[in-house]
Amino acid sequence: MDVHQARAIEQEELANDSSVPSFDGAADAPEVPAGPIPRGRVGRATKWVARQAVPWLLPVVLVLAWYVTSRNSTAMYYPPLASILDEFRESFVGTGLRTNVLPSLWMLAQGFALAAVMGMGVGYPLGLTRAGRAIFMPVLDLFRSTPVIALIPPFIAIFGIGRLSEVLLIAWSAVWPILLSTIDGVVGLEAGFRDTGRVLRMSRWQEFRLIRLPAAAPRIMVGVNTATSIAITAMVAIEMFSATHGMGLYLTRAQRDFDISGSFAGALATGVFGFAISGALHVIERRWLLAWHAAARKRTS
Repeated sequence: MDVHQARAIEQEELANDSSVPSFDGAADAPEVPAGPIPRGRVGRATKWVARQAVPWLLPVVLVLAWYVTSRNSTAMYYPPLASILDEFRESFVGTGLRTNVLPSLWMLAQGFALAAVMGMGVGYPLGLTRAGRAIFMPVLDLFRSTPVIALIPPFIAIFGIGRLSEVLLIAWSAVWPILLSTIDGVVGLEAGFRDTGRVLRMSRWQEFRLIRLPAAAPRIMVGVNTATSIAITAMVAIEMFSATHGMGLYLTRAQRDFDISGSFAGALATGVFGFAISGALHVIERRWLLAWHAAARKRTS
């Protein structure tokens, strides 16, 4: 038997041996066991949890510190947090929600809606005309620089104690950030957008709806967000002087009755509801009003 015959016999034996795996087909390939979750997914999930948790870290720490330091407090002006929360639940949840919170929120909604309509309705044409800005801006600067608290007596004297003076003062205080942001957004429109409207022979309505309003919307929303906190401040201020209901009146009564826990609960209520309103406004802006803007920024980042 020569060398070639020996090699042929050896290869035939190897081919007939079932213990040697064959990789001729996909079905004969060995099974790959399922491994752990890729590190990329774990990293993304961890980052998402961190982004959601980080904004709440400081408030939680502050509340815990407040609870620990006031738990056994006997000081008149530093009541325990538990008693403040009990007063908050009694005065602003359940039946207290209907008597102390909803009237204030209704006044706030009316005044803020009026401010938004007036701010954008007056700011847009002023942004289009340089002569109009030159004439009206000095007067507008004077009005917006006047403190809201200083306007409460004149508003009560002119419009009386009641709902009308509350709504108008809230609108007055909130209109200026929206007005100035609208003017700034219209003035800051790039020349390329205006040229696009001229080339496409758009009507004024089409140019307003398709070019000017979307371009100015991000700056307008900055003014709307700023006006929210100012409107809440004005709401509480006017209710402390002229209202027959609401959170401002509750604070006035707590101060007059020397109710320290009630005063803390009222201040906490205004902060909680103001935070909730601002958060809801940011969600509406991000998911509906300016969803296209957020998506564009995400693509370019």
